[in-house]
Amino acid sequence: MQKAINILFLDDMEERTSMFCNLFMSNRHLFGEAGFDLRGVATADAALQALTEKHWDVICLDHDLGGKVFVDSGKGTGYEVAQYIGQQHEYNDQTIFIHSWNPDGAKAMCNELLNFAFIPFSQQYCKIVLDFAISMV
Repeated sequence: MQKAINILFLDDMEERTSMFCNLFMSNRHLFGEAGFDLRGVATADAALQALTEKHWDVICLDHDLGGKVFVDSGKGTGYEVAQYIGQQHEYNDQTIFIHSWNPDGAKAMCNELLNFAFIPFSQQYCKIVLDFAISMV
């Protein structure tokens, strides 16, 4: 029996979350009967909580959160989440998608992870993640 693909998307910008979720919803038929569980969260704390609840097959992270842009890495940013993921052995072989437009923040996040794909957020980014998730079905 096929299991649902678990997808975690961290971004505080509603437009981005909406674009990402809408693309997945309009292509849900490509995931078969099991489908997917997509959770969008807007804060580092919410992402950290979600990571303790279950295993996520696809993880997408932004760096700058809380309406702030080009901030330094630290508490309350996607860096904090990347740092946590980097310490979890269950995610060692998994590609983590980084979509921040903050190059310094994204670089710091990538340095915490074993496997990552850094692609600044765009419609193309959403399609790349969708294709990746579909390949897991």
